[in-house]
Amino acid sequence: MTLSNSQTISKQLSHYETQFQVSDRPCTRVLYHNIAARALLRSQERDTVEIAEQNVEEAGALTMALVECAELVVSPVAFSMSLLGWQPFAFVPQSLQNFLSGVYILLIVSLFCYNYTYNFMGCIYNTKCTGLVSKYIFPPALHLASYVLGVYYFRSKNGIDTSRGLIEAVFLQSTRSRDNTTEYGDLSQMHLARVLRQNLWFGLLWMCLRCGASSLTFLYSHEVRLIPHGDPSLNDAFSLAKIFASLACDAVYGLTVTVYAIHCKLIGFYVDGWRHRIGLRKFSLAAMKKGIRTQNTSVYHIPAPQEAIQIQRVVDTLNAVHEDAPIAMRTSIVAELGTWVAILVYTLYEASTVTGKCCSMAMQGIVVRNEGYMNAPMEELDSFLMFLNNLIMKATVFGVGVRSSNLGLLLLLSSFVILIGNRTDMIELIGETFK
Repeated sequence: MTLSNSQTISKQLSHYETQFQVSDRPCTRVLYHNIAARALLRSQERDTVEIAEQNVEEAGALTMALVECAELVVSPVAFSMSLLGWQPFAFVPQSLQNFLSGVYILLIVSLFCYNYTYNFMGCIYNTKCTGLVSKYIFPPALHLASYVLGVYYFRSKNGIDTSRGLIEAVFLQSTRSRDNTTEYGDLSQMHLARVLRQNLWFGLLWMCLRCGASSLTFLYSHEVRLIPHGDPSLNDAFSLAKIFASLACDAVYGLTVTVYAIHCKLIGFYVDGWRHRIGLRKFSLAAMKKGIRTQNTSVYHIPAPQEAIQIQRVVDTLNAVHEDAPIAMRTSIVAELGTWVAILVYTLYEASTVTGKCCSMAMQGIVVRNEGYMNAPMEELDSFLMFLNNLIMKATVFGVGVRSSNLGLLLLLSSFVILIGNRTDMIELIGETFK
């Protein structure tokens, strides 16, 4: 088929738009026509372009796969990250993105600082307040550091493009069928989208429950007023602002863990997809190595300020343990400990799953080495085995690779830290050190 001008290409793209039933949602239609516009611009470089009929059909299917990926996966993840300022909102014009993003990040940080200051002033007005540094300076500093690390990674180190590229690569690697159950699980695009959106919903639900519990505790149990002898209506306004500030602070926990979990899920789908391709034996070893090496650059690092969040949750738990109220009455201990355990256990579970699948991919190389692969010579089999063994895709927490075998040990060590901190007044020693 010969396309002599841009109008012919435009008609062909319109044909595929109708054939693949492009959604009427604005974001989907804009993305589709952006792709079409880029194709038209490329076509204008030459008067005549030779395109095979089969290639046009494949291009249309690929275009629609990217459209579905943007609508089902990229948009929800990007919007959740935009709420915390880790990436600009999609509807903001390009010319205003830097300015408005800076203002929005400043607003988020102001909410954080308001929450920190409110808690600090509440302690100042309380005659029995102890441990200012260990309770109201050190944990907020860790919390703010985790947020700043997220901004730095996603905005300064092109983490947005890396994450989006990983999502698109894994999505295109999956099949378009609604059910593609293999020995490695369901590798369909719909299953991938469903799993990632479930993580977003779980993160949102967890954040709402935590914010609701902390708000109820603050409204019905907190007797400290920011202005002790001021106008009650003014204090109520400050209290309402405190609830919104707490919501913003809790969103950092939820989004950090959610982004970490989503990235782990993507790596899991990525590894399972390549294991399935190796088993099919339809691709040459050189093509397999090229594809794995290309995608491995975006899988290498899991972007999440995880360590600062973990340390802060430990400190908050120790602070709750050392309150003066009777243990039976201290529901804050259960709340803080439960929050930390939920974050730690979920993180370690996802990390161990990723490491286990990556190790199984290396085992796939041993199988290929022993059984052979498409009449490939022994030198290529050895090279492919070494290539899989040298892949760096294991998930780490505090720089330590997490495996299912040491998962129980990490939980035991974490519990030991809490126990030792409780018995030796560790948190009080930290406070005394910085006085």
